[in-house]
Amino acid sequence: MAAGLLIFPGAFPSRAWNNADRIAAQIAFYENGAPGTPKTVYADVGLTTPLVNPVHSDAYGNFPAIYADIAELYTAVWSTDDGQSKTYDDLSASTAANQGIYDATLALKEEAQDLRDETAQLKTDTQGVYDDAVALYGSLAAVDAAKTAAQASATAAAGSATAAAGSAAGASGAATAASGSATAAAASATNAAASAVQAKSYLAGLGFTFSSTTTDSDPGNGGLRISAANDFLYIDDLDADGQAAGAVVDTYDNSTSPTKGYIYLRGGTSDSLKVFAVTGAVVAASGYRKVPVSLASSSGAFTNTERLGLSFAPNGDVGATASVGYAAKTGAYTVISADWGKIIDCTGSGGFTVSFTSAATLGNGFYAYLKNSTTGIITGPTVDGSTLTLGPGDEVLVEADGSAFHGLTLKKAGWTLYNTQTVSTPVSSVAVTNIPQSYASVMGIVKGASHNNGSDTTLTVATSSNNGSSYGTAQSVTQPDGASASISGAAHFPHYRADYEVVTAAVGPAPITQAASMAHVGGMNALRWSYLAGSIDAGTFETWVR
Repeated sequence: MAAGLLIFPGAFPSRAWNNADRIAAQIAFYENGAPGTPKTVYADVGLTTPLVNPVHSDAYGNFPAIYADIAELYTAVWSTDDGQSKTYDDLSASTAANQGIYDATLALKEEAQDLRDETAQLKTDTQGVYDDAVALYGSLAAVDAAKTAAQASATAAAGSATAAAGSAAGASGAATAASGSATAAAASATNAAASAVQAKSYLAGLGFTFSSTTTDSDPGNGGLRISAANDFLYIDDLDADGQAAGAVVDTYDNSTSPTKGYIYLRGGTSDSLKVFAVTGAVVAASGYRKVPVSLASSSGAFTNTERLGLSFAPNGDVGATASVGYAAKTGAYTVISADWGKIIDCTGSGGFTVSFTSAATLGNGFYAYLKNSTTGIITGPTVDGSTLTLGPGDEVLVEADGSAFHGLTLKKAGWTLYNTQTVSTPVSSVAVTNIPQSYASVMGIVKGASHNNGSDTTLTVATSSNNGSSYGTAQSVTQPDGASASISGAAHFPHYRADYEVVTAAVGPAPITQAASMAHVGGMNALRWSYLAGSIDAGTFETWVR
């Protein structure tokens, strides 16, 4: 048997009600049309390792690979942690289309993980550089002090050398020695100052002087302020060393993610740490930048005029997301390859024709949804051998196999398709069980039912209120006029009435006849089709609910 991937539409990955945030979800798999009977799905293409049913996603809505026999049909129920729920019948394991969706989802998941790993490594590297500098000099203030002290020592040593040379007018050898000592002292001081500057550079960020003022204005050369509400940082266009910083700060909003990244501020004297999330676009003011932020964490408090070290860890861009496109049409239209996966919503007050580019041109696997939101009739392409027509409120999925179009009705005039069974080999009857009693009405539609037992026979329908343990008296819904006649018809049952109605879906060789009485009780939950004599050799049997 051949295996393929099972993909629940719109759930790979799963998203919250806002259609933006990813959210944990689960999918339960059942026998097709029997949501109370679990059905096994697998973790491998060899169909040897069953998955736990229901299958759970990770916290970001990503599901593992779910395999099944491509010859099998499933009913699947998808639900999320924020209360969403959807049910699909006739779900199958496609090969090319589902593999493409799964591969795209997996690629996005791997890209997101790479970005998270890179961000974590950047945070670790920044902290390590800071720790090295503080370990060497004790604090940022000590770094500055070391530089100042080294420069002062060099000046003093040079002065001492000059004095020694002046007092040694008659002793040139001593003067030369003193001068050499002064030169060596100056070189040592210069090296110490250079080391201090190098240690500061290890911070791999910007240095600023903290201002305890919270007003929205230029904090002065090399200054940085925090608003009283902790929702803005006011950063001067120059850092504390006089280097241009505005262009660097402008890059803090480059990410398309809602949170652009994180700013880390460390106090050189207080050793305090504050972390801010950048939440919007950087604003260029006169001489300074205004960065919108929210306080993510805080330890200690900065003191006025102390030196701050600033580093920034950016977030990656928002990844591409798959979505179903939407296109409203008010007049005749031809569906093209760019409409792949779109909902073609026909709107307006009258009907019109929606044509499709040839199935060969659109290619195997192409699909689109047709929805009739007009008050008239929408005419579509030839689907499963006949011209597609949609009444007001009807919805259908049209798919190409490379040579012809096939259709799956999703909604019919306010009705929802609950179950479809197609007979290709003789069976004694077709039954649908587990029909929820919460529905107000149930309708059974038969299309092209036939027998070949050599005599006239009657197609009948019977109902059950104990889920098929027993059925009421069967009644005819159509009368054939030949031994091998093809029959089409429908029967409608309101749940709240203990009788029946018969309506016409499509008339077979003879008009549908309404039975004089029918053993139907309110609250039915099972429906059965059969012939009075002989088997059902062929036909499609649909069950609709509303």
